[in-house]
Amino acid sequence: MIVCSCNAFGDDEINAFLSGIPDKRTSVKETYKACSNGKKPHCGACTQHTLKDMVDEHNKGIKAPDDPPAP
Repeated sequence: MIVCSCNAFGDDEINAFLSGIPDKRTSVKETYKACSNGKKPHCGACTQHTLKDMVDEHNKGIKAPDDPPAP
């Protein structure tokens, strides 16, 4: 599925990037940069919807550096 029409990348590229960092939180900006070969967003629609949702889902189960230790 095409996620960004402006810089032509889709969910396959996003999933490949996210699966390459299974234990690391990431940001929409970092993910976009990796998937677009360093290009900047044009309209930004993808960063507000599908890409953001995929990054949020990836980050859900990953402990943030400032999270308290598990009991």
